[in-house]
Amino acid sequence: MNKDPIISVYKKFIYVVIFFITAISILISMLTLKPFYDNLMIEDKTKYYLYGDTLKTQIEDKITQYKQIANQIATRTRAKSTLIEYNNNNNTINLENANQILLNILGDALKDSSIQGIQRVNPEGKVLAQIGIIHDAFNLENEHVSDVNYFIHKESGALYLSITTPIYDNKKLIGSDRVTFTVSEIENIINKNKIFSTTKIQLLDSKNNALLSNNFNSPHSGKSIENRYSLVDAAYILKCSVEESELHQSTYKKIKEIIYTILILLLVSLVGIYFISKRLLGLVEIKIAQKKELQAMKTQTAKFATIGYILFAIEHEWRKPLNYLSALSAKFQHKMHQNAHMDEKAFHDFLIVVDETVHDMSQTMTDFKQIYLPSYQKEEIQMEYLINQTVEYFKKNKNIKKIKIDYNMQQDKIHTYAYAWRYIVLNLLQNSYEKFSQTKRDLLHIRMSFDGKIFTFEDNAGGAEDISKILQLFYTTKKYDKSGIGLFIVKSLVEDSLAGKIYFSHIENGLKVSIAIEESVK
Repeated sequence: MNKDPIISVYKKFIYVVIFFITAISILISMLTLKPFYDNLMIEDKTKYYLYGDTLKTQIEDKITQYKQIANQIATRTRAKSTLIEYNNNNNTINLENANQILLNILGDALKDSSIQGIQRVNPEGKVLAQIGIIHDAFNLENEHVSDVNYFIHKESGALYLSITTPIYDNKKLIGSDRVTFTVSEIENIINKNKIFSTTKIQLLDSKNNALLSNNFNSPHSGKSIENRYSLVDAAYILKCSVEESELHQSTYKKIKEIIYTILILLLVSLVGIYFISKRLLGLVEIKIAQKKELQAMKTQTAKFATIGYILFAIEHEWRKPLNYLSALSAKFQHKMHQNAHMDEKAFHDFLIVVDETVHDMSQTMTDFKQIYLPSYQKEEIQMEYLINQTVEYFKKNKNIKKIKIDYNMQQDKIHTYAYAWRYIVLNLLQNSYEKFSQTKRDLLHIRMSFDGKIFTFEDNAGGAEDISKILQLFYTTKKYDKSGIGLFIVKSLVEDSLAGKIYFSHIENGLKVSIAIEESVK
């Protein structure tokens, strides 16, 4: 199990995102479900009403088509001329021959499959000729008025449509045709393409008697929605009704399909987010591992460089006493070769000098051990004493006449790692001194303070060329020192050992270093 905090936080973030998306989706669905349902219900009702309008238009178009056929029969040239001749020469023409002519003309018209019968009458209501099924119960007062009527045949009980068409000659009424049509085409319009399974359609007469129906025999079990449409004239009504429960079921079905679609899309999205996040998490883990590996390599390199730095410093401190011992030894060897007299006091003084020099070299090793070698236990230290000890060590072999160091420790005792503070202060002092050596100033003035939370180091050594880079590993501007690890180690000690942060800023003629270590204060 990977316990890296970044990975853990990333996983928690992904889980929170998935939970948040799911919760928001459910909340939005709950808030929008009711108005969305109402809109779908209105949509189904609108579809139902439009369906009734469409049926009304189709039936009226069919009746209009029948009227056109009836008018064509009534106005055929030969049939009309025979009727005129019949009316004008009622006493002279051969009636039998005229009737036969009419029958032949009407018989030709009857060849149309939708026409079931034709009857022609004169202005007095006398039947001149008839063929096929006719309506015998016409009101004589209206027999010459353009009209549409439904009637039931007495013998077969079948329903027919009768259209009366007046015939005029120079605006004078010369007769009428009554054309009978089958209603099968209208029945087809009523019976086909029901928009809902419970849709009931009826064609009613003026007394609300059902003339035509779509044979929906089962009664409505609940509340129904009904609408009526005036058809042709006020004497005929198209009645449409549907169970309201079916509209709800239709809406439920649509809602269910939409919810399933949303759930599938949400599931696909969450699965996609999961796998993408898993892939990104893998990349993050790789980057973290690479970063850790690089950091470990840098730290290892810094450790080796530190060892070299320590050895170089020890070598620098030992060079003078070793040269001194070498010179004394050469002097005594020369005297021995020259057989010069060597009194006991001179030999004793020589031994004292050697002993003091070796003691100084041993003390140098002790000092380096205190300064550079870490103690992995926190301890309570007096900040002023530690700073003073480090400053005294720094002043060895330095031109102290050119250095002025002031420090003000407001917070004295803290619980921390002493070695870290020694290294940090010594490195900052050394960097200031080396930078000051490159200037022509007469006095290096260093000020240090500590208030328990922030340690401040200020100098007048000229500042840094680029403070954004001075904490980078192996970055250096020194010509004789190419390691560039001093301030990198300082940064590592501040962040890892002291759990703090280090900041650099320019001040007049110098540099200011601030170290925030609030968590290290006891």
